[in-house]
Amino acid sequence: MKIRNNIYVYAFLGNIFLDRTVWLTYLQSNSYTLLSIGVLQSILTFAMFAFELPSGIIADYFSPKITIILGHTFIILYLISMLFCQYFSVLMFGFFCYGIGLAMISGSDQTVVHSIDSHKQYISKIGIFNAICILSIAFSSFFGGILSNFSWRIIFISEILVQLVCIIYISSLKITTSVNNSSPSLNTMKKHFYISIKNKKILKLVFLLAIFEGTFSCIFNFSQALFNHLEFSPFLTSLTLSFAFLFSSVAGFSINKVVRHLGKEKLIIVFVIISILIHSLYLLEYTLLSVLLYFTSKYTFEIIDTSLNASIHEAVNDQIRTSIISFANTLTALVMFLESILFGYLFSSFNFLAVYSMIGIIVSAIILLLTVFMPRQRAQ
Repeated sequence: MKIRNNIYVYAFLGNIFLDRTVWLTYLQSNSYTLLSIGVLQSILTFAMFAFELPSGIIADYFSPKITIILGHTFIILYLISMLFCQYFSVLMFGFFCYGIGLAMISGSDQTVVHSIDSHKQYISKIGIFNAICILSIAFSSFFGGILSNFSWRIIFISEILVQLVCIIYISSLKITTSVNNSSPSLNTMKKHFYISIKNKKILKLVFLLAIFEGTFSCIFNFSQALFNHLEFSPFLTSLTLSFAFLFSSVAGFSINKVVRHLGKEKLIIVFVIISILIHSLYLLEYTLLSVLLYFTSKYTFEIIDTSLNASIHEAVNDQIRTSIISFANTLTALVMFLESILFGYLFSSFNFLAVYSMIGIIVSAIILLLTVFMPRQRAQ
């Protein structure tokens, strides 16, 4: 079996998270408030912030395979902590481990995807990879919602077993990247890294990705609270989010065609304008409309996020590819860390849909302005 097919199998296995659309409801059912959940999210994002760049350096110096395995190991510790959620200190430890795990995997998986089928455009490969990831999330979210009606413990125990399967599967793969072949010295990596971040276009792309992905990932973390606000049951919330993931997976399969027609920069501008319109309409506060808007916002997010990631990958070289992506993810985690408690407070204190709407409008407007004034020179 080709490594391409193997990594796509991993994309599906590695994103089976049965608690993805019900974990917030689970914690709320155990008497945790949105503010306390915001604290846990801040711990998670702080861990991501602290470990993103080191994980990228490890992946570039040794192998992305090592960091992926470590990542799934730390995620298992998070899942174990959820089984003992009556102790807030245990949850704090678990969410910290979860942040480390996500930091270890993010960037490393993208580097592996970049290394396969070098004759194909990265945006096409990562689009398919992300689409499979989203389909896996949708599939597992749906079944997680069903299981939540019977037993919460089954959800987390099943996820632990899936993570163990991921570790065994990725360990069995022979993954070859330029990192394995050239083994760059730390000094060489450091030199290339500083040259890259001094490039204005690369630096602006990194900040664009961090602001956009950080903010929208943060508000998407409150998706369950959004549907709780709309008085959806846990199962109906899970079902709705599963369909939203399915809808957004279309972006991964279609983005290459859209890019060929518009180009990445115009595509980002068009979809950011759509994002502003979407979040403006939330203010109407109609339940069915809010659901449709959420579906559309997930699709829009995937298009913009994938385009920004692809632009960064095309602008940097192989020797520090994971380090640059991890640098972007570090800033993303910092944005999420700063925003998690703030958003938790705002959602708890003011009209939920009004806050949700204004955050989306403001951040989309910022991204639009930064994109319009993007430096036009080519990356060196």
